[in-house]
Amino acid sequence: MREPSHRPQTKHRLPEMASTYNTYNLLFTDGDFDLALPNQTYRVHKAILAEKSQVFADMFLIAQPESAVPVIQLEDEQETFALFLHALYNHDLDSYIPQYQRNTTKLIARTLDVSNKYGVAANPMLDKFTPYINRDWPDTLAGWDAVEEYADQLRKRLEEAKEDPGGNDQLPEPASAIRFAYLYAPSESTMEEIPKYLPAAFYHLARLPPEADVDATARGFWDVEGGRSAIFSLLRHQDMMCLYNGIYNIRNTAAEIAFKDFQEAAQGDEAAESEKTAMLEWWKLFAIQRLVVPNELLDPLAELKRLVDLLGEGSQLQEPESIVLRERAGAAYRKRMQKWLQKQREDIWKDLPRKFSLFEFFYYS
Repeated sequence: MREPSHRPQTKHRLPEMASTYNTYNLLFTDGDFDLALPNQTYRVHKAILAEKSQVFADMFLIAQPESAVPVIQLEDEQETFALFLHALYNHDLDSYIPQYQRNTTKLIARTLDVSNKYGVAANPMLDKFTPYINRDWPDTLAGWDAVEEYADQLRKRLEEAKEDPGGNDQLPEPASAIRFAYLYAPSESTMEEIPKYLPAAFYHLARLPPEADVDATARGFWDVEGGRSAIFSLLRHQDMMCLYNGIYNIRNTAAEIAFKDFQEAAQGDEAAESEKTAMLEWWKLFAIQRLVVPNELLDPLAELKRLVDLLGEGSQLQEPESIVLRERAGAAYRKRMQKWLQKQREDIWKDLPRKFSLFEFFYYS
Protein backbone atom coordinates (compact mmCIF):
# COMPACT_ATOMS: atom_id res chain seq x y z
CA MET A 1 0.00 0.00 0.00
CA ARG A 2 1.44 3.36 -0.96
CA GLU A 3 1.71 5.78 1.94
CA PRO A 4 0.96 9.45 1.22
CA SER A 5 3.63 12.07 1.63
CA HIS A 6 3.55 14.45 4.37
CA ARG A 7 -24.13 4.86 1.80
CA PRO A 8 -27.54 5.54 2.45
CA GLN A 9 -28.73 8.92 3.67
CA THR A 10 -29.41 8.90 7.40
CA LYS A 11 -29.75 11.33 10.19
CA HIS A 12 -26.06 10.87 10.98
CA ARG A 13 -24.71 11.09 7.46
CA LEU A 14 -21.24 12.60 7.08
CA PRO A 15 -21.78 16.34 6.46
CA GLU A 16 -21.55 18.20 3.19
CA MET A 17 -18.16 19.34 1.96
CA ALA A 18 -17.29 22.80 0.79
CA SER A 19 -14.16 22.33 -1.32
CA THR A 20 -13.12 22.32 -4.95
CA TYR A 21 -10.75 19.68 -6.29
CA ASN A 22 -8.50 19.69 -9.33
CA THR A 23 -9.52 17.93 -12.55
CA TYR A 24 -5.97 17.79 -13.93
CA ASN A 25 -5.21 14.76 -16.14
CA LEU A 26 -8.85 13.77 -16.55
CA LEU A 27 -9.28 15.14 -20.09
CA PHE A 28 -7.37 12.54 -22.03
CA THR A 29 -6.87 13.48 -25.66
CA ASP A 30 -6.91 9.81 -26.64
CA GLY A 31 -10.03 9.08 -24.56
CA ASP A 32 -12.99 7.47 -26.31
CA PHE A 33 -15.88 8.39 -23.98
CA ASP A 34 -17.08 11.59 -22.32
CA LEU A 35 -18.57 11.52 -18.84
CA ALA A 36 -20.59 14.71 -18.49
CA LEU A 37 -21.40 16.02 -15.02
CA PRO A 38 -23.55 19.14 -14.58
CA ASN A 39 -20.49 21.43 -14.42
CA GLN A 40 -17.65 19.36 -15.83
CA THR A 41 -16.92 16.82 -18.57
CA TYR A 42 -14.21 14.18 -18.39
CA ARG A 43 -12.85 12.37 -21.43
CA VAL A 44 -11.89 8.87 -20.33
CA HIS A 45 -10.83 5.50 -21.67
CA LYS A 46 -13.65 3.00 -22.03
CA ALA A 47 -11.39 -0.01 -21.58
CA ILE A 48 -9.87 1.23 -18.30
CA LEU A 49 -13.16 2.09 -16.62
CA ALA A 50 -14.99 -0.97 -17.93
CA GLU A 51 -12.27 -3.25 -16.57
CA LYS A 52 -12.76 -1.91 -13.03
CA SER A 53 -16.51 -1.25 -13.05
CA GLN A 54 -19.25 -3.47 -14.43
CA VAL A 55 -21.63 -0.53 -14.09
CA PHE A 56 -19.50 1.53 -16.46
CA ALA A 57 -19.11 -1.47 -18.77
CA ASP A 58 -22.91 -1.76 -19.03
CA MET A 59 -23.33 1.99 -19.52
CA PHE A 60 -20.80 2.01 -22.35
CA LEU A 61 -22.68 -0.82 -24.09
CA ILE A 62 -26.02 0.98 -24.10
CA ALA A 63 -24.75 4.51 -24.73
CA GLN A 64 -26.04 5.94 -28.03
CA PRO A 65 -23.25 7.81 -29.87
CA GLU A 66 -24.42 11.27 -30.94
CA SER A 67 -20.95 12.45 -31.94
CA ALA A 68 -17.50 11.11 -32.65
CA VAL A 69 -17.00 10.68 -28.91
CA PRO A 70 -20.06 9.26 -27.12
CA VAL A 71 -21.32 11.12 -24.06
CA ILE A 72 -22.83 9.72 -20.87
CA GLN A 73 -24.71 12.17 -18.66
CA LEU A 74 -24.11 11.76 -14.93
CA GLU A 75 -25.41 13.61 -11.87
CA ASP A 76 -22.50 13.04 -9.50
CA GLU A 77 -20.75 15.78 -7.54
CA GLN A 78 -17.66 17.05 -9.27
CA GLU A 79 -15.31 16.96 -6.25
CA THR A 80 -15.86 13.33 -5.32
CA PHE A 81 -16.27 12.04 -8.87
CA ALA A 82 -12.97 13.60 -9.97
CA LEU A 83 -11.17 12.01 -7.02
CA PHE A 84 -12.85 8.68 -7.83
CA LEU A 85 -11.52 8.85 -11.40
CA HIS A 86 -8.02 9.75 -10.20
CA ALA A 87 -8.10 6.64 -8.03
CA LEU A 88 -9.31 4.45 -10.90
CA TYR A 89 -6.42 5.70 -13.00
CA ASN A 90 -3.95 5.06 -10.16
CA HIS A 91 -2.90 8.71 -10.11
CA ASP A 92 -0.86 10.13 -7.25
CA LEU A 93 -3.62 11.35 -4.92
CA ASP A 94 -1.44 13.57 -2.74
CA SER A 95 -2.35 16.68 -4.70
CA TYR A 96 -6.06 16.06 -4.37
CA ILE A 97 -6.43 15.07 -0.72
CA PRO A 98 -5.57 17.92 1.65
CA GLN A 99 -3.59 17.16 4.78
CA TYR A 100 -4.79 18.22 8.24
CA GLN A 101 -8.11 19.54 6.95
CA ARG A 102 -11.46 19.16 8.65
CA ASN A 103 -13.19 17.79 5.56
CA THR A 104 -10.60 15.23 4.44
CA THR A 105 -12.32 12.19 5.96
CA LYS A 106 -15.69 13.32 4.62
CA LEU A 107 -14.22 13.72 1.16
CA ILE A 108 -12.79 10.21 1.26
CA ALA A 109 -16.02 8.71 2.59
CA ARG A 110 -18.12 10.32 -0.11
CA THR A 111 -15.63 9.23 -2.78
CA LEU A 112 -15.91 5.64 -1.56
CA ASP A 113 -19.69 6.00 -1.81
CA VAL A 114 -19.25 6.94 -5.47
CA SER A 115 -16.96 3.96 -5.95
CA ASN A 116 -19.57 1.67 -4.41
CA LYS A 117 -22.28 3.18 -6.61
CA TYR A 118 -20.32 2.18 -9.72
CA GLY A 119 -19.56 -1.31 -8.44
CA VAL A 120 -15.80 -0.94 -8.04
CA ALA A 121 -14.14 -3.50 -5.75
CA ALA A 122 -14.19 -2.04 -2.24
CA ASN A 123 -10.92 -3.23 -0.70
CA PRO A 124 -8.51 -1.88 -3.35
CA MET A 125 -10.17 1.53 -3.16
CA LEU A 126 -10.11 1.47 0.63
CA ASP A 127 -6.39 0.63 0.47
CA LYS A 128 -5.81 3.71 -1.70
CA PHE A 129 -7.58 6.14 0.61
CA THR A 130 -7.05 4.87 4.17
CA PRO A 131 -3.40 6.03 4.33
CA TYR A 132 -4.64 9.60 4.05
CA ILE A 133 -6.76 9.19 7.17
CA ASN A 134 -3.79 7.54 8.88
CA ARG A 135 -1.76 10.60 7.91
CA ASP A 136 -4.11 12.90 9.84
CA TRP A 137 -4.48 10.49 12.78
CA PRO A 138 -1.04 8.81 13.07
CA ASP A 139 -0.44 5.54 14.88
CA THR A 140 2.98 6.47 16.29
CA LEU A 141 3.77 8.84 19.14
CA ALA A 142 6.32 10.64 16.98
CA GLY A 143 3.65 11.16 14.33
CA TRP A 144 1.21 12.43 16.95
CA ASP A 145 3.80 14.89 18.27
CA ALA A 146 4.37 16.16 14.72
CA VAL A 147 0.63 16.80 14.24
CA GLU A 148 0.50 18.55 17.62
CA GLU A 149 3.45 20.73 16.66
CA TYR A 150 1.71 21.65 13.41
CA ALA A 151 -1.49 22.53 15.29
CA ASP A 152 0.46 24.67 17.75
CA GLN A 153 2.26 26.57 14.99
CA LEU A 154 -1.02 27.05 13.13
CA ARG A 155 -2.63 28.42 16.29
CA LYS A 156 0.19 30.91 16.74
CA ARG A 157 -0.04 32.09 13.12
CA LEU A 158 -3.80 32.55 13.39
CA GLU A 159 -3.48 34.48 16.65
CA GLU A 160 -0.93 36.79 15.05
CA ALA A 161 -3.30 37.29 12.11
CA LYS A 162 -6.19 37.84 14.56
CA GLU A 163 -8.15 34.97 13.04
CA ASP A 164 -9.93 32.01 14.66
CA PRO A 165 -7.21 30.82 17.07
CA GLY A 166 -8.48 27.25 17.12
CA GLY A 167 -7.88 26.63 13.42
CA ASN A 168 -10.99 24.50 13.51
CA ASP A 169 -11.42 24.28 9.72
CA GLN A 170 -7.72 23.62 9.16
CA LEU A 171 -7.37 20.63 11.47
CA PRO A 172 -8.90 17.13 11.25
CA GLU A 173 -12.19 16.34 13.01
CA PRO A 174 -12.19 13.10 15.08
CA ALA A 175 -15.82 11.94 15.01
CA SER A 176 -15.73 11.69 11.20
CA ALA A 177 -12.73 9.36 11.40
CA ILE A 178 -14.46 7.22 14.04
CA ARG A 179 -17.62 6.96 11.95
CA PHE A 180 -15.53 6.14 8.89
CA ALA A 181 -14.08 3.14 10.74
CA TYR A 182 -17.37 1.39 11.37
CA LEU A 183 -18.89 2.30 8.01
CA TYR A 184 -15.95 1.34 5.81
CA ALA A 185 -13.41 -0.77 7.75
CA PRO A 186 -13.95 -4.56 7.68
CA SER A 187 -16.43 -5.57 10.38
CA GLU A 188 -14.42 -8.69 11.22
CA SER A 189 -11.53 -6.55 12.54
CA THR A 190 -9.87 -7.85 15.68
CA MET A 191 -7.67 -6.22 18.29
CA GLU A 192 -4.66 -6.63 16.00
CA GLU A 193 -6.52 -5.19 13.01
CA ILE A 194 -8.04 -2.07 14.53
CA PRO A 195 -7.67 0.73 11.96
CA LYS A 196 -4.49 2.66 12.64
CA TYR A 197 -6.27 6.00 12.87
CA LEU A 198 -8.79 5.04 15.57
CA PRO A 199 -6.68 5.39 18.77
CA ALA A 200 -5.50 8.91 17.90
CA ALA A 201 -9.01 10.01 16.91
CA PHE A 202 -10.45 8.73 20.18
CA TYR A 203 -7.63 10.29 22.20
CA HIS A 204 -8.22 13.69 20.63
CA LEU A 205 -11.96 13.40 21.20
CA ALA A 206 -11.27 12.63 24.86
CA ARG A 207 -9.42 15.95 25.16
CA LEU A 208 -12.40 18.04 24.09
CA PRO A 209 -14.84 19.61 26.57
CA PRO A 210 -18.61 18.97 26.29
CA GLU A 211 -19.15 22.42 24.80
CA ALA A 212 -16.98 21.44 21.82
CA ASP A 213 -19.99 19.70 20.25
CA VAL A 214 -20.63 21.36 16.89
CA ASP A 215 -24.40 20.91 17.15
CA ALA A 216 -24.60 22.48 20.61
CA THR A 217 -22.47 25.39 19.47
CA ALA A 218 -24.60 25.93 16.37
CA ARG A 219 -27.74 26.06 18.50
CA GLY A 220 -26.18 28.69 20.72
CA PHE A 221 -25.94 26.54 23.84
CA TRP A 222 -22.17 26.92 24.11
CA ASP A 223 -19.34 29.07 22.85
CA VAL A 224 -16.19 27.13 22.03
CA GLU A 225 -14.22 30.40 22.00
CA GLY A 226 -11.99 29.48 19.09
CA GLY A 227 -11.18 25.97 20.28
CA ARG A 228 -11.43 22.78 18.26
CA SER A 229 -14.78 21.05 18.00
CA ALA A 230 -16.23 17.65 17.04
CA ILE A 231 -19.44 16.42 15.42
CA PHE A 232 -20.70 14.31 18.31
CA SER A 233 -23.91 13.47 16.44
CA LEU A 234 -21.86 11.15 14.22
CA LEU A 235 -21.09 8.88 17.17
CA ARG A 236 -23.04 5.78 18.16
CA HIS A 237 -23.76 4.61 21.68
CA GLN A 238 -20.87 2.13 21.35
CA ASP A 239 -18.52 4.97 20.44
CA MET A 240 -19.53 6.98 23.48
CA MET A 241 -18.96 3.95 25.71
CA CYS A 242 -15.47 3.52 24.24
CA LEU A 243 -14.83 7.22 24.78
CA TYR A 244 -15.92 7.20 28.42
CA ASN A 245 -13.91 4.03 29.09
CA GLY A 246 -10.85 5.74 27.66
CA ILE A 247 -11.32 8.91 29.71
CA TYR A 248 -11.72 6.87 32.89
CA ASN A 249 -8.70 4.65 32.20
CA ILE A 250 -6.42 7.49 31.13
CA ARG A 251 -7.33 9.55 34.19
CA ASN A 252 -6.48 6.57 36.39
CA THR A 253 -3.14 6.10 34.66
CA ALA A 254 -2.30 9.80 35.04
CA ALA A 255 -3.21 9.64 38.73
CA GLU A 256 -1.00 6.58 39.28
CA ILE A 257 1.93 8.35 37.63
CA ALA A 258 1.32 11.52 39.62
CA PHE A 259 0.79 10.11 43.09
CA LYS A 260 2.76 6.88 43.07
CA ASP A 261 4.90 5.75 40.14
CA PHE A 262 7.03 8.85 39.57
CA GLN A 263 7.74 9.32 43.26
CA GLU A 264 8.80 5.69 43.62
CA ALA A 265 11.06 5.96 40.56
CA ALA A 266 12.60 9.23 41.74
CA GLN A 267 13.16 7.94 45.28
CA GLY A 268 14.63 4.66 44.05
CA ASP A 269 17.19 6.34 41.80
CA GLU A 270 20.93 6.30 42.54
CA ALA A 271 21.07 10.10 42.87
CA ALA A 272 22.12 11.87 46.07
CA GLU A 273 19.46 12.34 48.72
CA SER A 274 19.53 16.12 48.28
CA GLU A 275 18.80 15.70 44.57
CA LYS A 276 15.95 13.32 45.29
CA THR A 277 14.48 15.78 47.77
CA ALA A 278 14.62 18.54 45.17
CA MET A 279 13.05 16.30 42.51
CA LEU A 280 10.18 15.23 44.79
CA GLU A 281 9.53 18.80 45.93
CA TRP A 282 9.33 19.92 42.31
CA TRP A 283 7.01 17.06 41.46
CA LYS A 284 4.64 17.70 44.35
CA LEU A 285 4.58 21.50 44.02
CA PHE A 286 4.44 21.74 40.24
CA ALA A 287 4.01 18.51 38.28
CA ILE A 288 1.16 16.70 40.01
CA GLN A 289 -1.29 19.51 39.36
CA ARG A 290 -0.55 19.30 35.65
CA LEU A 291 -1.59 15.66 35.49
CA VAL A 292 -4.57 15.50 37.84
CA VAL A 293 -6.61 18.67 38.00
CA PRO A 294 -10.33 17.90 38.56
CA ASN A 295 -12.67 19.04 35.78
CA GLU A 296 -9.80 20.10 33.54
CA LEU A 297 -9.25 18.79 30.01
CA LEU A 298 -7.58 15.41 29.69
CA ASP A 299 -4.22 15.43 27.89
CA PRO A 300 -1.50 13.54 29.80
CA LEU A 301 0.54 13.06 26.61
CA ALA A 302 0.95 16.82 26.29
CA GLU A 303 1.53 17.37 30.01
CA LEU A 304 4.12 14.60 30.26
CA LYS A 305 5.90 15.99 27.21
CA ARG A 306 6.01 19.39 28.85
CA LEU A 307 7.45 17.87 32.04
CA VAL A 308 10.06 16.04 29.98
CA ASP A 309 11.04 19.34 28.37
CA LEU A 310 11.18 21.12 31.74
CA LEU A 311 13.73 18.63 33.05
CA GLY A 312 16.07 19.31 30.13
CA GLU A 313 19.32 21.22 30.49
CA GLY A 314 18.56 23.61 27.65
CA SER A 315 14.84 23.94 28.27
CA GLN A 316 13.25 27.09 26.89
CA LEU A 317 10.44 26.78 29.44
CA GLN A 318 11.02 29.13 32.34
CA GLU A 319 8.73 28.06 35.19
CA PRO A 320 10.43 29.21 38.43
CA GLU A 321 10.05 25.81 40.10
CA SER A 322 11.84 24.10 37.23
CA ILE A 323 14.67 26.63 37.19
CA VAL A 324 15.25 25.91 40.89
CA LEU A 325 15.16 22.16 40.22
CA ARG A 326 17.79 22.47 37.49
CA GLU A 327 20.02 24.25 40.00
CA ARG A 328 19.55 21.65 42.76
CA ALA A 329 19.44 18.36 40.79
CA GLY A 330 22.23 17.25 38.50
CA ALA A 331 21.82 16.81 34.75
CA ALA A 332 22.39 13.03 34.88
CA TYR A 333 19.57 12.52 37.40
CA ARG A 334 17.20 14.78 35.50
CA LYS A 335 18.02 12.96 32.29
CA ARG A 336 17.16 9.61 33.87
CA MET A 337 13.82 10.98 35.07
CA GLN A 338 13.22 12.48 31.63
CA LYS A 339 13.71 9.05 30.14
CA TRP A 340 11.31 7.58 32.71
CA LEU A 341 8.60 10.15 31.92
CA GLN A 342 9.03 9.62 28.18
CA LYS A 343 8.50 5.91 28.67
CA GLN A 344 5.23 6.64 30.47
CA ARG A 345 4.11 8.66 27.42
CA GLU A 346 5.04 5.79 25.13
CA ASP A 347 3.25 3.27 27.33
CA ILE A 348 0.07 5.38 27.36
CA TRP A 349 0.20 5.70 23.59
CA LYS A 350 0.74 1.98 22.98
CA ASP A 351 -2.09 1.14 25.37
CA LEU A 352 -4.70 3.46 23.82
CA PRO A 353 -6.56 0.62 22.03
CA ARG A 354 -7.06 -1.17 25.33
CA LYS A 355 -7.82 1.99 27.30
CA PHE A 356 -10.60 2.88 24.87
CA SER A 357 -11.76 -0.77 24.59
CA LEU A 358 -11.44 -0.53 20.81
CA PHE A 359 -11.64 -4.29 20.34
CA GLU A 360 -15.27 -3.94 21.45
CA PHE A 361 -15.73 -1.06 18.99
CA PHE A 362 -16.04 -3.68 16.25
CA TYR A 363 -17.19 -6.64 18.30
CA TYR A 364 -20.47 -4.92 19.13
CA SER A 365 -20.91 -3.11 15.79
